[in-house]
Amino acid sequence: PTYFTGEPAEEVVEHMPGVSESVIGPHEESAEASLITALVLAALALAGLILYRRREIPRGFTLGTLALALVVTAMMAWTAHLGGRVRHVEIRGESAGLAVPAEKD
Repeated sequence: PTYFTGEPAEEVVEHMPGVSESVIGPHEESAEASLITALVLAALALAGLILYRRREIPRGFTLGTLALALVVTAMMAWTAHLGGRVRHVEIRGESAGLAVPAEKD
């Protein structure tokens, strides 16, 4: 569901100050790659449940599935980071252009 709300969310934020396609594009591409990889992981896990339902799951299959799950986790974290950059200029290393008043003693 999160992936499919991306386009409507883009329509909302793309006209906001400080938001550009150069920031949205990488997030969108990363989200697509993450979704595809997560679907591959889901298919692999389902195949494992079906193929090994009455016998022991081979160690190699378990380790391979775990490795792919770690890759998916890293990809999702990177996608989230890129998504944060869309609205949070502090993550991008830019100034928001807002002056913070100095405290008076």
